[in-house]
Amino acid sequence: MASDLQKKVSEIFDDFSMVLEQEPSIGSITDEMRAVMEEVKRFDAPYNLKLEDPKYYVLFSIVSLADGDPYAAEDWAKKSLKIKKTCHGLIARGNALFKQGDHKGALGVYDGALEYCDNKANVQLYRYRTLKKRGMHKRAIKALEKAFKDQRSHEIMGEYADTLVDIGEIDRAEKYYERIEEITGTDERRKKKAQGLLEKAGSQSLPDEFDKVLTLDKTCKEAWLGKAKRHWNLGENEEAIKCLESSRDHLQDDSIDDLLKDYRGNTPILKECPSCGGDGGCSNCQGSGNCGGCKGSGNCPRCGGTGNCADCRGTRECPDCEGKGKSGLIFRCKKCGGTGVCPDCDEYGVCKECDRLGVCTYCSGSGNCGDCNGSGVCRRCDGKGEIVERRSQ
Repeated sequence: MASDLQKKVSEIFDDFSMVLEQEPSIGSITDEMRAVMEEVKRFDAPYNLKLEDPKYYVLFSIVSLADGDPYAAEDWAKKSLKIKKTCHGLIARGNALFKQGDHKGALGVYDGALEYCDNKANVQLYRYRTLKKRGMHKRAIKALEKAFKDQRSHEIMGEYADTLVDIGEIDRAEKYYERIEEITGTDERRKKKAQGLLEKAGSQSLPDEFDKVLTLDKTCKEAWLGKAKRHWNLGENEEAIKCLESSRDHLQDDSIDDLLKDYRGNTPILKECPSCGGDGGCSNCQGSGNCGGCKGSGNCPRCGGTGNCADCRGTRECPDCEGKGKSGLIFRCKKCGGTGVCPDCDEYGVCKECDRLGVCTYCSGSGNCGDCNGSGVCRRCDGKGEIVERRSQ
């Protein structure tokens, strides 16, 4: 009976490829395979297994895992290991434990598999994925580094870059993504990681979460819009506008232009002082306070400090500043007093007389007064509510 069952199993499973994965797919699994597995299960005894070759029990484990039964998968793997401890048997059991959610147990089995497996790179990859699942990213990176020493592939490099992003080392990750793109000719890996970060950022309320996405993919419209809207919701209107302006360096999109126009229209912008350009410095000396005659040197500008002229009368000193190089005054913009803000428009580009309403302040817009000649509009701003155009963005 045992030999007949062995023959039946061989006929069905000998062409079945042994693909050990933590996330297996159904693939070429048939009902015939499942039926013969049930038959073996009925005839197996704890200390009297019907099959002599451990590889079949490993194959049964793979089938059970693909069918979504990690506990049956572990039982088959343990039977394989009773016959002989092999690399495939250990990996199969580790995978079953991983799917059960016993990541600590899985890691212990993978560690033991290193002694029996010739292809240690694959075992390190299993260790990496398990460590990452446990949130142990630094140890996961070390496992990847060991895997990469034995098997240099762009897939391992991609996992390495993804994990660097997870621990916040995005600048380092960038270098690896660039190398992957040189090898493969596509930025698919980078885009996929950026999309994952975008989904995570979408559930957060802070705009900085989108910076990780934009570091990887500056053409991601959703990230630019998400960041701008978070700033806007926090009342950081200027930051929201700057964000949208920056986005236009990397992509052109009508929806961004429309939102930028909307944000600008609903944001009071400080009007720069026309004399100093907003920096508060003196327009004549650019805020340095240096004497206009000697440009701060203190030397007589006519004789160059030699003393051979009537202007300085032999003193060699600039007569305008008495050799000090400074005028001795407060070197602030005369118009704005050093604030950098327009004093004519009450800082916001808004008409001071009507406070942006645009209506006559004497008759409240009714027109029943001589001041506005019956028009009801503010005479100073002509009903516009503003006396100057807002600063261009």
